[in-house]
Amino acid sequence: MIDEIKFCKIQEKDATDKILETVAIFINNREIVDIINEAETVLRDKKSEYIHQLPSALYIRLKDAIESDEYDHEAEILCCICGEVECWSPIVHITVDENYIYWDKFTHNHLKGTYNLSFKFNKLSFMNEFKKLEKWAEE
Repeated sequence: MIDEIKFCKIQEKDATDKILETVAIFINNREIVDIINEAETVLRDKKSEYIHQLPSALYIRLKDAIESDEYDHEAEILCCICGEVECWSPIVHITVDENYIYWDKFTHNHLKGTYNLSFKFNKLSFMNEFKKLEKWAEE
C-alpha cells in the first residue's frame, strides 16, 4: 500500500497559551498526533501532549533526513507543548530510494521501545507536498 501525506498550516497554543502557526501532518487523512498517541499506548499509560512544529523547524529536520548521505536517517516530527522539539518528541527514521520515501522505526527521544508504525510514500507525491513546507519555511 502506498500512503499519502499532507502538510497543513494551522494555529495552535503552546503551554503558555502563545498562539503559534505550525504545520500539521496528515497521513492517509489522519492527523499525526492521533496516530502517534494511538501507537504510544504500548509505551505508556497516558497520552502525551504534543503540538506541531513551526514550518521552518519541521522543514529543516525533514530536509536533513531526506538529503542525508546515510541510508537511514531520523527526524523529530512533533514537539512538546512547551514548544521545544528536543524536549519530548517522537522520532521517525526516514529512508529514501529511487521511487519511495519510507517512514518507519518510530521511536521517542525519552521513551524506551518502538511504535508499531511504518509508512511508504510515493517519492514524487511526497516531494510535491514537501515544496509547500519549504515555501512556508521561507515566509
